[in-house]
Amino acid sequence: MIRSFCRGVFLLALAASACEKASPTAPTPDASSSAAQALTRVVSLGGNLAFGSVEVGRTAESTLTIANGGTGTLSIASITAPEGYSLNWTNGTIAPGGSQQVTVRFAPTAARSYQGSVAVSGDQTGGTVTAPVSGTGTASALSAIAGTVTERGAGPLGGVNIEIRDGPDAKRTTTTDEEGRFSLAGLQPGSVTVRAWKSGYSDTDQRTAIAAGGVVTLTFSMPKAAAPSNSTPPSTPPSTPTTPSTPSTPTTPSTPSTPSTPSTPAPASSPTAYEAQILGLINDYRRSIGKPALAMNQVIWQQASGHSQNMASGAVLFGHDGFDGRIGAIIAALGGGGYGAENVAMGFNSAAAVVNAWLGSAGHRANIEGKATRTGIAAVQSRTGTWYYTQIFY
Repeated sequence: MIRSFCRGVFLLALAASACEKASPTAPTPDASSSAAQALTRVVSLGGNLAFGSVEVGRTAESTLTIANGGTGTLSIASITAPEGYSLNWTNGTIAPGGSQQVTVRFAPTAARSYQGSVAVSGDQTGGTVTAPVSGTGTASALSAIAGTVTERGAGPLGGVNIEIRDGPDAKRTTTTDEEGRFSLAGLQPGSVTVRAWKSGYSDTDQRTAIAAGGVVTLTFSMPKAAAPSNSTPPSTPPSTPTTPSTPSTPTTPSTPSTPSTPSTPAPASSPTAYEAQILGLINDYRRSIGKPALAMNQVIWQQASGHSQNMASGAVLFGHDGFDGRIGAIIAALGGGGYGAENVAMGFNSAAAVVNAWLGSAGHRANIEGKATRTGIAAVQSRTGTWYYTQIFY
């Protein structure tokens, strides 16, 4: 009896255990998971991306607004735009009810149509994800001047300075190549005066009208400047001096050439009255155009004085022989970083005549108006009574 009772209880226990395993209790739903599935991220795009016509080489901008009208945070993985367009924001997050401003820039590189769509990619649950974009590149309305320069009676002339003298592009310059060719692009349309000038040649001007988007071709034939004279100059100086300067402005010659005379000749005992007067007149002119006054420097004056003495004595020809050596000596004494240039003249009998003559020539005037901060001016009279002038800028 006892054994049978015990066996029956045991079997009942096993049966109860088996029933529990066969009928498990259903799981309780996760409240947080259900809430996550209920969040929305709805994209809407706004803004006018029809750019119209834009000149090649220029840019135009418009704003694309990306809004999130859902209840969850919107994650933007990428935004793409077709060729010709760029964006300043391409990925990130946008809060529920928030928006993001995106700058769309149109920069055509050719005269043609640019069509397509800006596409937004992210974890949105709905909404609009593309916006049409359109624009047309048009030919530039800017103009250009091109041409050639020859020496009168000879062939092509290289190293000639081409300068626009007036109008919105005044002071734009370029230089002819070895074959005498030049070009100046990106100019505003209108009537302008173009000057060709080079040391040793007479300045030559041409007046021309430039049409919008057009190219004007000019041809210059430059005569050599008259040889300098030892005769006493007239009381009223000519508008263009008979003594051309070197308008080029070498700054740091790697290997200065050695002049035929010593690079540092013995200077005169002291500056002449002409030198102070010339400096005063030149600084008055510089101040009138908003430039700082030049400071007289003893090292530079010594080089200028030596060159004027050599010209006056006939040790060197009138001109710029040994210029690289003089600049090299100045660099050795004062250090680099200067703005080397030189003007010379002869025969004038007053400081005003010299300065007026230099200012009447584009090359000389460019040196006077340049970036130099220091100068040296030397006036030396030859045994025959002719004055020789040198001004070095640095």
